[in-house]
Amino acid sequence: MTREVVLSGRAITRESPPYVIAEAGVHHYNDIDVARELILAAQVAGADAVKFQTYTADRLAARWAPTYWDDGTGRTQHDIFAERSLLTEADYAELFLFAEKVGITFLSTPFDDDAAEMLDRLGMEAFKIASADLIDRPLLERVACFGKPVLLSTGAATFEEIDRAAQLFINADVPLVLLHCSLAYPTAIEDANLRRIVSLAERYPDLVIGYSDHTQPQDSELPCPMAVGLGAPGPM
Repeated sequence: MTREVVLSGRAITRESPPYVIAEAGVHHYNDIDVARELILAAQVAGADAVKFQTYTADRLAARWAPTYWDDGTGRTQHDIFAERSLLTEADYAELFLFAEKVGITFLSTPFDDDAAEMLDRLGMEAFKIASADLIDRPLLERVACFGKPVLLSTGAATFEEIDRAAQLFINADVPLVLLHCSLAYPTAIEDANLRRIVSLAERYPDLVIGYSDHTQPQDSELPCPMAVGLGAPGPM
């Protein structure tokens, strides 16, 4: 029997209605008022949760690292990360309270141990792990210590890599959701590769499978419902 994962007081299984997480990322640009607006917009849109990203630029990129996309400004990727990672623990505490007040679950993806520990201290009920960190065993082990549900993105990973990460959480008795996604930003509809959801479900019959969508907003109305039809109760 597939292990259920409880989020926002709801039991999520392969047969349950979709659990929808709205992506806010770091588009608050360090402005807590903008962050509140993103939370409220997600709640008004009917999402079950809203997810941010928590990191420190110095721990995420070398200072000389080139940007993912050349914007012509001469900035490094470190510069860009540094511009969006300045919310304090007190700021996050306010955002957790605001999300609770308006009736939506607050989540954030940690990219290092310090971020994970801070989010745990603030009472975050589940942890999302980015695809790039699926092979970051020290981070996975730290998150597993909290004993809270984990949503693990699997973009660009081999099945063998997914096996190792999934087994770590299974051995720790941590409720786990595997999220199919493509690491193209944005993802063209023809590259969404939704049949991967079926492959994940067949390989991991005891786990809940979800979908992390990276298609353009005007395109997402097609792959997200299709993902649910293929057995993913938790599109993002």
